[in-house]
Amino acid sequence: MTSPASRFRRRAGRALLAAAAVLGASAMTASAVSALPTPATSPAGAPAGVVAAAPNPRAYVLNGSIYTVYFYDSVTGSRVGAADVPKGTTRIVPSPDGAFLYASKSFTPASTITVISTATGNAVGTVTVGKGSQAAAVSPDGSRLYAVNGPDQTVSVVDTASRTVTATVPVGGPDPQEAAVSPNGREVYVSHTGGVTVIDTATSTVTATIPVPGEPETIAFAPDGTRAYATNSVYRNNPGLAVIDTTTRSVTETLPLGGQSFALAVSPDGNRAYAARSLDKAISVIDLDTTTVTSTIAFDGQRPQRLAFTPDGSRLYVTRYSGGSGYSLSTVDTATNTISGNSQWGATIRDVVVSTPPSADLGLALAATPRPGLNGRIDYTITATNDGPARLTTATVTVDVPTGATSTDCQVDGTTATCPITTLEPGTSTTRHITVPIAALSLGTPYTVTATRTASSPTDTNTANDTAARTCTATTPLLVNCD
Repeated sequence: MTSPASRFRRRAGRALLAAAAVLGASAMTASAVSALPTPATSPAGAPAGVVAAAPNPRAYVLNGSIYTVYFYDSVTGSRVGAADVPKGTTRIVPSPDGAFLYASKSFTPASTITVISTATGNAVGTVTVGKGSQAAAVSPDGSRLYAVNGPDQTVSVVDTASRTVTATVPVGGPDPQEAAVSPNGREVYVSHTGGVTVIDTATSTVTATIPVPGEPETIAFAPDGTRAYATNSVYRNNPGLAVIDTTTRSVTETLPLGGQSFALAVSPDGNRAYAARSLDKAISVIDLDTTTVTSTIAFDGQRPQRLAFTPDGSRLYVTRYSGGSGYSLSTVDTATNTISGNSQWGATIRDVVVSTPPSADLGLALAATPRPGLNGRIDYTITATNDGPARLTTATVTVDVPTGATSTDCQVDGTTATCPITTLEPGTSTTRHITVPIAALSLGTPYTVTATRTASSPTDTNTANDTAARTCTATTPLLVNCD
């Protein structure tokens, strides 16, 4: 087994040579650029510290030769700005709302994370974290950043509002590598030699250590959070991909992939994973239902380094490196698993990310309870659940109601009730209530209530659960039946 010290040196060297994950834009279409252009071939754009407006999500490319982050419109590919970062910066990660970039500077006794405003391109703060920190992950609601400190074997928990370290969590395993936050924001998984450590985000304490063979590297969650996947960076006899059941906190399967599987990306629908096999100069396409390799994408002479999907899953962006031709950024068409575009870079690409606007899926359920009697009524209960991944800040549920309906927590105007909802954390629910009186001579009259999400922030991209309806039928106030 590779020693922790030598593994850290290998990881540091790899970070200096490798480009990092490319994240897609929600508005990406077939007419969009297939790969981000180089600074030499893209429009001149704005100098460092000057940012122009861009209607689409932005891509950020960290030039490791001059320590500048270039800002691009991720759909048109045009450069819209730039920002200088400290010398030695190796990784960048955006906040979920795209307002900030967090730039990690490593290889110092105490590493730093520089906070950059994406509106101005200027640094607005610095946070000191642990030694040798490179990888970082941000919670879905953007309130916390988790910096992995390899040599210290700790994770620094950063409050992004105050820009202070609120806790330092011992990982409990040698040479921690990468971190991933669960889709509901409740747990952080940290890879290290021989296992994965689970951190409870509410208490900033370790709640479990999951044994994983070899040297786990990149971690990615399934969209529903029921499974996590870890690649392995062992040079020889690589255990491959580990499938982790997040409920039992155990490895349920492993899939051999070949030598040194570093980067991993899970498709937005959770059906497939793409694993970069750096030494083999290839990517394995994995069916996650059967845990089998269904396709292999070969890269001539270049090692795939980091991977990420566009939000619709139609494209996979791949950063590549070879000693002869330098760095490039390629695009894989995931429908055919073929390379559809390539952009050659002369400078050292240390990282590239695209901020995708946060989303919060508000799902509605409606229950109806008959209350028969001389003054019979039907009580309708609307349950609104934030299925995440981000915190819901505001929402409006509009309810079509029969005449005479009343409510204690919604505003009723004739046959329409308006129910406001404020802050709702991922995985939590709130209820609203509607009461409908039953007419004395109903004679089979149907009483239908329909609730619909009509507005919410941040964006709700899932419309399948936006509406719920219930119908009750009354013969008299004493005889009421609800479906």
